[in-house]
Amino acid sequence: MWIEGRIFKAGKECGLVAECEALAIITQGKDYNDAMAMLKDAVELMALHEKRVLFLEIRRGEGENVYIGSKDTKAFFGLLIRRQRQIAQVTIKQAAANMGSAFVNAYAAYEQGKREPTLHLVAQLLKAANPNAEKPLAIIFGDDFGGKRARSKGRKVSAGRHALV
Repeated sequence: MWIEGRIFKAGKECGLVAECEALAIITQGKDYNDAMAMLKDAVELMALHEKRVLFLEIRRGEGENVYIGSKDTKAFFGLLIRRQRQIAQVTIKQAAANMGSAFVNAYAAYEQGKREPTLHLVAQLLKAANPNAEKPLAIIFGDDFGGKRARSKGRKVSAGRHALV
């Protein structure tokens, strides 16, 4: 699974800013490679804080875009929906209710990384976690995402499943 981030120059005097809006992470680096490494470290530290061990990969996209990914879809998606829920200041009970479930454990199993969501459930879980999200998240599922090579006329193309939720 891959989520989108970006690396850009904020001003003349500072280095590069690296951000991942989906996880609400912002960091910086001296150069492009340093900014990519700092973004990867920030996401890994967030996962460790949640008592998860994620092995992440970060790849360049076109322009300012970078893609942060992990082969452990369950754990990475769990981190994403937990972070989206925290951003929206929604409790697990409220998120389960937003999903239409009376059982908190149904939602919590995905957030804890115990269950892998189907493509259909991804949108439901993200909407339940952050019902007031203003911007859709670009998520790419599949192990064979090729960064720059995986683009055709500005659209994401990969061997995996896609979601813009």
